[in-house]
Amino acid sequence: MNAPEANNRPLRVGIFGGAFDPPHRAHRVLVESAIEQLELDRCVVLPTGDAWHKPRNLSPARDRLAMTRHAFADLMEVQVDDQEIRRQGPSYTVDTVERLRHEHPGATLFLLLGIDQWRVFPTWHRWDTLLDWVVPVVALRPEEPPPWPERVKSREPKDLDPRLPKPVWLLMPYLNVSSTDMRQAIATLGVGSPALEHELHPAVAGYISAHSLYSPTDPA
Repeated sequence: MNAPEANNRPLRVGIFGGAFDPPHRAHRVLVESAIEQLELDRCVVLPTGDAWHKPRNLSPARDRLAMTRHAFADLMEVQVDDQEIRRQGPSYTVDTVERLRHEHPGATLFLLLGIDQWRVFPTWHRWDTLLDWVVPVVALRPEEPPPWPERVKSREPKDLDPRLPKPVWLLMPYLNVSSTDMRQAIATLGVGSPALEHELHPAVAGYISAHSLYSPTDPA
């Protein structure tokens, strides 16, 4: 872990929220990329509670929290935080960030987002206030391996809302995987399928197997 006291700079804290239903390799790579590229001292990972924007019911919060803890257990900079799960009512990022500001006074807070989230960011609750409190960091996924040439590093979407500021662009490998893909694959192939071996942390796969999550009869 970095030591901000040694170089006389504010604590650098990443904030990464999501359903994590289930957490998979792309989640892990995004956090690892952020820790390295942003020189984070800490990254707070927050499974969402009442996801007002999700069109489907999420798996039980206790399962998503447990899987998330398994997925990041060996990254010493990561703190898995259950505050959104414990919160009653809709889970708004601005409320989470407000609390983290009080927990880490004087810290620089980096909000980690995917490009799809950034495109709709002005629909978020109190999004303008949120931008006063955090540095937005948006993941780009070049379809080629590092080291990335300058033409990739400077490639930015052209169709973003003009009200949005220029974020910090986070470069990470292109990984064609999503939680939706994982749920469908587990239901079809089983969590022990070799096709999923590199997409799920072994402890996450073990938890899914032990608790029979994402079976074909599971509506989640």
